[in-house]
Amino acid sequence: GKRFGSNKLMEDFNGKPMIYRILSATDGALFAARIVVTDPGKLKHFVESERFRSFCMQMPYRNHTVLLGLSALLKEYPELAGCMFALGITAVNKETLEAMVITFSQYYQTTSPIFRLAAIAEDDSIIPGNPILFGNRYFEELLTLPDNHGGNVLLKNIDVAGISPQVSPLELADADTPAELKQLKKAEFNR
Repeated sequence: GKRFGSNKLMEDFNGKPMIYRILSATDGALFAARIVVTDPGKLKHFVESERFRSFCMQMPYRNHTVLLGLSALLKEYPELAGCMFALGITAVNKETLEAMVITFSQYYQTTSPIFRLAAIAEDDSIIPGNPILFGNRYFEELLTLPDNHGGNVLLKNIDVAGISPQVSPLELADADTPAELKQLKKAEFNR
C-alpha cells in the first residue's frame, strides 16, 4: 500500500475491488475454509459484507498474519491437510487453483508437499508466484516464523515439491503502483 499510495486491494478491477478476484477464485468445495487477515477499514467491511471471516491485523509483521490466519484455521480444522496462502492482488483464476489443490491432494498421502504457482518465461526459466500451498508437516514452522518474514523463509531451506507452471504470467502479475494497475487492467481486458 505504501508504494501504491492507498489500499490497492480496494481499487476497482472490472467493477469489483481487487481482492474480490482471489475471494472468487477460492470459492468452491475444494477449500475447507477461507480467512482474510487484514487491517481495519474499508477492506474489512467489504470482506465481511461478502460473508468471509476476517481478522484485524494489529501486530506489525508478516509472520503475525500467518500465525493469526493459520491458528484460526487449525482451531476449527485440526486435521487440515494443507493451507494455501494467497495475496489479495493475485489475478489467478479458479480453475488454476483447483488444479493446484487436486495435484497437491495426489501427493499429500506420501509427502505432504509444498506447491507454488509459477509461470514459464519465454526463455524457459520459472517465474515463481503466489499462492503457495503448504502441507501440514510445515505448519509448526509456519506458526513460528521469524519477525517480519512470511512462508518464503521455508522455501529457501526446502525443495518445493511441485510447481504449477500451467499458468499465464498475467495470473501472477502484481500492481505496486496505479500505473501498473492500469497496465494490468489493460492486459486483462485484452486477454
